[in-house]
Amino acid sequence: MLLEIDKRDSIPSFRDSAKQESPRTKKRFEVPLPPTPKRLGVAWKPATSMTNGLLITSVARRSPAMQAGIKSGDVILAFNGITVDNDEAMRNAVFSAPVISQITILSRGGEAAEIKDITLRGQPMRIGISWRNDAAEPSTSMISRVVPGSPADVAGLKFADRIHAVNGIPWSDTAAEPHPLNNIALPFTIDYERNGRIYSTKLIAPHNRRLLDLSGIDRDK
Repeated sequence: MLLEIDKRDSIPSFRDSAKQESPRTKKRFEVPLPPTPKRLGVAWKPATSMTNGLLITSVARRSPAMQAGIKSGDVILAFNGITVDNDEAMRNAVFSAPVISQITILSRGGEAAEIKDITLRGQPMRIGISWRNDAAEPSTSMISRVVPGSPADVAGLKFADRIHAVNGIPWSDTAAEPHPLNNIALPFTIDYERNGRIYSTKLIAPHNRRLLDLSGIDRDK
């Protein structure tokens, strides 16, 4: 640190917000966001070898799936026109789908597929992280949530990691729109800090990812 300061033309000032930090304020800041709502509300397993798709094994009460008339024993053939025949394809389709979507179902005992309109919970995400700005350390942001099964989750990002750079460009989060992450193409790399060490990971695009509008204190993507 002394060597880095010695290279500069002037000594950097101490951030006023950092002066107010304490273990108590740190604990208040590092609070995770609650899990995102279950967008569909079903459990599934691969259908029999005679039928493509995914067999629904249970439907949550008062879930979007139940409200759409989907029942246990039905087989999901497609989601918004995308064929789903494995866990990854189904998670990706639901994760990035718009709120108003369509699901193609073969009802138990039915002979013809049926397309049902369905209203999903929550908003679509492309990357699967939320983050929180820290006034005491404005050159980074803390990850406040990682959505299970998302590109961020697959890449190994976790709650409380600090984002330092994206594709080698130092992180700078502002309230300005559109946010730079809206336009960046997957795959891309994120440099992050965990327990005082800097790591780098690559986020890879699954199928059918969509953009999410950013709003609120915690920034979602």
